[in-house]
Amino acid sequence: MKPGFDYTCLDVRRAKLADPNRLPAGATRHIQTCQACQRFVRELDANERRIDEALQVPVPDGLADR
Repeated sequence: MKPGFDYTCLDVRRAKLADPNRLPAGATRHIQTCQACQRFVRELDANERRIDEALQVPVPDGLADR
């Protein structure tokens, strides 16, 4: 996005879905004033944490030898 670009809710959602861990400054500014986007970000972050937790599967001993 161009510097000084005013983000809309759709722009914020696109940016958040494209890279959940890094948001442009304009998206962050929009989120600070938009309750709907704050809720979207909280829900997406919670889902990302659940996915990360689900992928933390211990590897059984000796698996490489099988």
